Amino acid sequence: MIGTVSRLQADFILAPESETILDVTLQEILKFSESELGLIAEVLEEGGNSSILALAAASNSDRTAGAEAEFRQSFFDQIEESPATQMAYAAIKTGERIISSDAFRRPGLPPINPLIVVPLKQRTETIATIAFLALANRPAGYDQTLIDLIQPLTTACTHFLIARRGEKQKLAALDDARQAKEAAIRANHAKSTFLANMSHELRTRLNAIIGFSNLLFSGESDPSKKENLRIVATAGQDLLRLIQQILDLSKIEAGKVQEEITDFAASDVLNSVVSMFQPQVEAKGIKISVRIYPSVPTFIRGDHGSLRQVLINIIGNAVKFTTKGEIKISLLVAENPNSDKQWKLLFQVSDSGIGIKPENIERIFSMFEQEDASMTKRFGGTGLGLAIAKRLVEMMGGEIWVESVSGIGSRFSFTIKAEMSEHRGGAIEVPWSAGTVSSGKRILVVEDDLFSQSLITQILRGVGYEFECAEDGSTALSVLQRGVFDLVLMDIQLPVLSGIEAFRIIRENPDEGWDPAIPVIALTAYALRGSRERFMEEGFSAYISKPIDADELLKTINEILQNDRVSTASVTIS
Repeated sequence: MIGTVSRLQADFILAPESETILDVTLQEILKFSESELGLIAEVLEEGGNSSILALAAASNSDRTAGAEAEFRQSFFDQIEESPATQMAYAAIKTGERIISSDAFRRPGLPPINPLIVVPLKQRTETIATIAFLALANRPAGYDQTLIDLIQPLTTACTHFLIARRGEKQKLAALDDARQAKEAAIRANHAKSTFLANMSHELRTRLNAIIGFSNLLFSGESDPSKKENLRIVATAGQDLLRLIQQILDLSKIEAGKVQEEITDFAASDVLNSVVSMFQPQVEAKGIKISVRIYPSVPTFIRGDHGSLRQVLINIIGNAVKFTTKGEIKISLLVAENPNSDKQWKLLFQVSDSGIGIKPENIERIFSMFEQEDASMTKRFGGTGLGLAIAKRLVEMMGGEIWVESVSGIGSRFSFTIKAEMSEHRGGAIEVPWSAGTVSSGKRILVVEDDLFSQSLITQILRGVGYEFECAEDGSTALSVLQRGVFDLVLMDIQLPVLSGIEAFRIIRENPDEGWDPAIPVIALTAYALRGSRERFMEEGFSAYISKPIDADELLKTINEILQNDRVSTASVTIS
């Protein structure tokens, strides 16, 4: 008996998920108990009610075909007076073995007599019946002596069932976790798709509002009308920044912000951001100055997109809350621990604005928080700018803090970690004049939004470019086959055939009548972080996000055409 149990335990260790271990155990019990029929059934508890599930049935008899199956079925009769069923539920309820010497039979089968039902119990805080063993037709009958004899086998069987149930629960938990993870991934994907689509739709409309306002502004001589157009364009830019903040926040919260590591000049990023706010600074009659210390390396390697966004948020706040005086911006080296390998740069933005009360300093870096509710009414904003800046600075390995005196002004400081760039040369500036364009240059504009199409063609017409339009990717391919063009402006989200699909066809099919190396600029309202890398890795010559700035568009086109054929990333406007 001991050897049999040891062998069964060894088999179970090797294959704990195997269903055959119970069949083998039941056969051993039949052999030692000299019984003709046997059954092992699991007890399932649900909603306070017990039900049984047959796991293994066996027979030592070949007298009647199907005896094993019929014995099993006798415990699952729907007829309440079935003796086997009544005995099973009595054993489950009481936790005690039950023996019957009253013969009963199913049609076409020999009598079942005697019958014993032995509950198999698990000891926890209470003793619970997890299964039962049923044996029948032992010539010598059943008694406690036999129960004691086969106890090592019934104990082993109980352990197998407990382990089996635990394994099932573990697998069920893993399956639940897998399904929850898949659901979260689907939800994240749906959210990202929604954000991308919302970004595209909102920026496409703003492209028309801001673009046409700027076009009208440049051609208007009446001061009153110019002021009205400036207000429209400024409101459009404010709305664009608000949309971008909400999208940035959603990406950060979802952990979807991707670093855009490139070689760049930190001073160039700083100066370009300052130039964005120059019109507002001049309109308010305040001064803004920038000091870049000589120790700052010319080029660094890091996430220029995050740095730019942080500077926009902090300098934008300084301009917003400063009504008189001056804004001073400085860039210096805070720490250079690893010689030429790694740098810690310090940016400081000081203003003579309204300042911050000491008790409110910690709050301003929290989501949707401003110093007090009156700030929103007086200055506007969402309270997201500094919270986003803090997250982005931390992602760049730095920290951000503020020193402020209410009524006097504030100084915001933040650090970033960056590697020394291997690029040692100076930036290559391409001479640019919007008033002069090489004659005869033809551009294919692929854009389905009629407002955007009209805006782009007016910009191109204004400087002398020839152009033709297509409203989807498929039409664009047909136009390329029958005409000669020097450059393609390709919107990404197009009907029939998307911009990316059309671009791939152009590059991969050199024998279709078009130039497969023709420069293609991606025009897109997708402006979520990581979009630029995705399009540039695809092989577009440049990437321009909407709303389109006329000067940036024309400068990009001019640089690419001057470089003749550009098939990979060389110019990026973001």
